[in-house]
Amino acid sequence: MLTESDVLGGLRELAVVFRPPNGRDDLDRLARVYRRALEDVDPFEFRAAVEDYLATGQRFWPPPSKLRTAVDKHRHQNPRAIKTLPLAVQYGRWQGSGDLANDPCPVCGAKLEEEDYKRRPQIYHDHQVHYDAGVGYAGQP
Repeated sequence: MLTESDVLGGLRELAVVFRPPNGRDDLDRLARVYRRALEDVDPFEFRAAVEDYLATGQRFWPPPSKLRTAVDKHRHQNPRAIKTLPLAVQYGRWQGSGDLANDPCPVCGAKLEEEDYKRRPQIYHDHQVHYDAGVGYAGQP
């Protein structure tokens, strides 16, 4: 998910326009705080939140809650926004969603199947499609 270097890049971009709370020398500490506050946000959403904040004409440095609001607003307005994210991010979200029974793999389209002889659900991914997309997978090829 979101790393301190992802956050630091966004904070540096914000620092061009806004004055950080404790000056530009404190961006590393701020990056740690923001990363903890926004740990479930992925880098693409964080970048979009920073860009949205810069585009709104705000006058002050954004606290993490303002960036969280921008991410949540984007997710609410466009619940299918995940389709615009890179395949690796889509796959990670799909795998962590816990709803594998209803949604196919976003990379190869594989669905959860029940094996007859084991009575254990299994997903048979298309290895070549994953390989071509550069996205690994968990499950059977």
